[in-house]
Amino acid sequence: MGIFDKFKRPEPVDPHVLAELREQIELWVRPGFLDRDEVLQYARDFRDDDGMAVGDRELERLVDDVWRARLAEQRSWPARTDADKVEAAFDALDASGVVARMNFTCCQTCGVAEIDDERPDDRPSTGYVFFHQQDAERLADDPAYLYLAYGTFDPEQGRVAEQDEAVGRRVQEALAGQGLPVEWGGSSAQRICVGPLVWQRRLG
Repeated sequence: MGIFDKFKRPEPVDPHVLAELREQIELWVRPGFLDRDEVLQYARDFRDDDGMAVGDRELERLVDDVWRARLAEQRSWPARTDADKVEAAFDALDASGVVARMNFTCCQTCGVAEIDDERPDDRPSTGYVFFHQQDAERLADDPAYLYLAYGTFDPEQGRVAEQDEAVGRRVQEALAGQGLPVEWGGSSAQRICVGPLVWQRRLG
């Protein structure tokens, strides 16, 4: 490097690269489950994995721009959003013995394997419901559709489907009770679909 190289202005970033990065950052911000620092780390990993020529300062500016834009949008949201209704239904289910978790684990397989660890020690729990991180990412869509996994803890032999479906009905009723559109055929082989939703979860 020559003696004057450090005084050179950096090469301008390809606007198509910036547009791609911004679009991806919006997909992380819109569901509302990540804080600003987590989004920034995701963006760094995405940039590095794709070999994008974007500096840390420019990347941080992009994240902050998207974050501020979402905060500005929140000012026009209704007092009670679809995201609030889902959270209220999950809170009610959790209090009534159905362990309910949002944005839980990376995928359904891991969620089913780990949900038993979420059972509280101070009260009985008969079943569970959750959506995983891949489901949460799809909440950036407009309209959004949320797919829920559910089941029973400690099922009786020969009654697994029956008892899973009983939990499914409780979940369906809790969501419908919040005024949410729910689609489910009543079979334990089918996940519960909530939607279409206007997903507006406030940033922390």
